[in-house]
Amino acid sequence: MHYHSHRVTMSREAFMKLSDYPDRLGGIVDCVHHIGGSKFDRTVPDTAAGFHQVRTEYKRFILYKTFDNKEVKALGQVLTLMEHHYQRVDGQWQLAGTRLGSRMNEFNLERIFLEKKGSKAKI
Repeated sequence: MHYHSHRVTMSREAFMKLSDYPDRLGGIVDCVHHIGGSKFDRTVPDTAAGFHQVRTEYKRFILYKTFDNKEVKALGQVLTLMEHHYQRVDGQWQLAGTRLGSRMNEFNLERIFLEKKGSKAKI
């Protein structure tokens, strides 16, 4: 399978820490994930892979002193094929890793995820 040039593979721990950077999101960001289709393959009894078509819509709002005024500052949409890896540990299925295959970005997506100078938050 061929992906767009932006391809990231990360561990479960890195995936869980992704939103742990205060400089990364900041302000109000609204997102909606539309799952188009999913397929699961069990490779061996205790491991499986899940493939998910996802279209995500993002809106970044201008932050005022109150949350009442939600003026849209930036819009972005992404079409992605997510590959999740699962492992059964002590009888429980757990996320073991993920691979992002971004296929298309629309609008001004680069203005959704902020990175301040000196920030170590990178995808």
